[in-house]
Amino acid sequence: MKNLKKILAVIVCVAMMIPTVAFAANTSPAKINVDTAAVSAGKLTYTGETQSPKLTVTINGKTLVEGTDFVVTGKTKVTNAGTYEITISGKGNYTGEQTFKYTVAAKKVTAKAATANKYYTGSKVKTTPVVKADGKTLKAGVDYTVTGDVAIKPGLHKAVIKGKGNYSFTSSVYYRVKYSVPSYAKTTVAKTTYSGKAQAAKITVKNGSKTLKAGRDYVVSGTTKAKNAGKYRIKITGKGNYAGSKTITYTISKCNQKWIGIKTNNTSKKIAVSGVKGKAKVAYATNNSKVKVSGGKISIAKGVKSGTKVKITVKVGATKNFNAYKKTITYVVK
Repeated sequence: MKNLKKILAVIVCVAMMIPTVAFAANTSPAKINVDTAAVSAGKLTYTGETQSPKLTVTINGKTLVEGTDFVVTGKTKVTNAGTYEITISGKGNYTGEQTFKYTVAAKKVTAKAATANKYYTGSKVKTTPVVKADGKTLKAGVDYTVTGDVAIKPGLHKAVIKGKGNYSFTSSVYYRVKYSVPSYAKTTVAKTTYSGKAQAAKITVKNGSKTLKAGRDYVVSGTTKAKNAGKYRIKITGKGNYAGSKTITYTISKCNQKWIGIKTNNTSKKIAVSGVKGKAKVAYATNNSKVKVSGGKISIAKGVKSGTKVKITVKVGATKNFNAYKKTITYVVK
């Protein structure tokens, strides 16, 4: 009996010395859904080259690693400005997905525009600007839009050009709608006669019934001022709302020698002609073969009776600036 108690005591003691082993359940931690992640793509601006968004994905302050914690699908490589969509899908310890939109901003540029003037037709006319920026010629409708490029009335007009697509800018260009040459072809120069002084051409230019203003509507070049008689050419060139040019010829006429005086002297038998201009030659003719005039001296042949009336014609020749002159007088032989 005593031995049995000893054996039991030993068994109890050994049992108390054996460690107790606890077995826990074999469970994995719960995966985190990326639909709650904060996502940013950085600032992207159009460069003309292919770009990818620089993604930053964070959950509870932890930055996730692409390829380990998530993968990206969708528009990950783009060139043009615009808004694009990508999908972020969880991987590893992360699950779920999130759709995210990012933007490639248009490039801010300084654009230069040039355009041609248009001619008035009575209907709408359209100018087509040539716009350059970023080292190249931009495409209308693709890279920019234009307003104010259609006009009807003659005058100065403004077209506004705004960037589109890959470019951001605002520019403007001015153009004119002008009357063409046939519209103001009625050009006249006032009659001018030689005066001994330089005279300016008196020009009148009309567009229909409207008289145009020199310096504002047109300019004149060529021989606009002259002294001597003759023909001269001038050129009318449109200005402001008027286009084209027209060359015309105008004349400074020779002057009549109306101040010439003729006197005869029966005693000296001479005829004097005064007031002759421009070294003109003077010639004489008579209606009587027995009465002749040469160098202003009257020669009367024998047999011509006293009281005989003779017609003497004085001819003064034309010169560069003066017309010819002729006058017939009556000379009475004494």
